[in-house]
Amino acid sequence: MRKVQLLVLLPLVACQGVDWKPLALREGQEQIRHMISDPAAAFSEVQVVGDRQPGQICGHVLGRGVSTGFGQPARFIVYIDRTAGPWIEGWHGREAVSGEDFDEAWQHDCLDEGWHPA
Repeated sequence: MRKVQLLVLLPLVACQGVDWKPLALREGQEQIRHMISDPAAAFSEVQVVGDRQPGQICGHVLGRGVSTGFGQPARFIVYIDRTAGPWIEGWHGREAVSGEDFDEAWQHDCLDEGWHPA
């Protein structure tokens, strides 16, 4: 019975403008943690940009085997609608992307959509 009530209430809550960004942010970070197999990965400057569909979670991650050198965090992009990625700068996970393609995606999908360093 409780599940039925929850299923009925979800659309009503969604229509009232509940902020979806915190959930998207958490899910994006979990995708990156899973991708690099590091539950203790540290995130910084993480922001949700764009719309709910399509939109991105962009930021920096420092985790096991993920760094741009000298212990510096790497940039990452998680696509909310899962049409591509997730991608981590300089790291080829389940979907490889060249450095040039990553930089282009970072510019277009993060910077041009409103991501800015904190």
